[in-house]
Order: sequence, then C-alpha cells, then structure tokens
Amino acid sequence: MADRKNYLKAISNLTNGKGFSVEGEDYSTLVVIDGEKPSEYAINQEIAFLDDLDQKNAYIELRRAEYPSVEDQLDLLYDDKVNGTNKWVDALTVIKDKYPKPEEA
Repeated sequence: MADRKNYLKAISNLTNGKGFSVEGEDYSTLVVIDGEKPSEYAINQEIAFLDDLDQKNAYIELRRAEYPSVEDQLDLLYDDKVNGTNKWVDALTVIKDKYPKPEEA
C-alpha cells in the first residue's frame, strides 16, 4: 500500500483539487464532492508517478540537510574573495558528490 501522503495527493490531483473524503486507504469509502470518482487503477498509476518523483528528488532533501547555513556559506564566499581560495565550492562539491542528481532515463 502507498504511503498516506501520496495516496491523498494522487486523489487530489485526479479530482482537480475538489473536495473528497476517504477512510484510511479504502477505495470503497472514497467520495468526491461535486465530481467524478477516479478509478482505482488511475489512483494507483498516479501513486506510482508520485513515488517515482519522490525517489528522484530524494537527493534534494539529503543535500539540504548537510549544506552549511546561509551565513556560513556567505562567510566562505567572503573568505574566498579576500584570500583567493575556493572553500565554498569545495564544501558544496563534497555534498553534491555524496548525493548526486539521479541520471535521467
């Protein structure tokens, strides 16, 4: 079963943001307000798309957690400019190399 976030997001995407209710992830309880109920197949396809997107973008959150603060990055940039060094680029390159962008298919 999909995680709850992507299950709800899939339904929202397929109903163009119309209101809906569902108990847990039980398709039989899905009610769309002022709209057509998407098929279970369509929901599963959208969940697969969202799961794939989450996996492809996981590197972003991993990088974000390890990047120095903005203040620290500005200090590195200043020091680089004054001293002719590349500490800022070096610091970010380590993180980018550790969590590379996934190759496009």
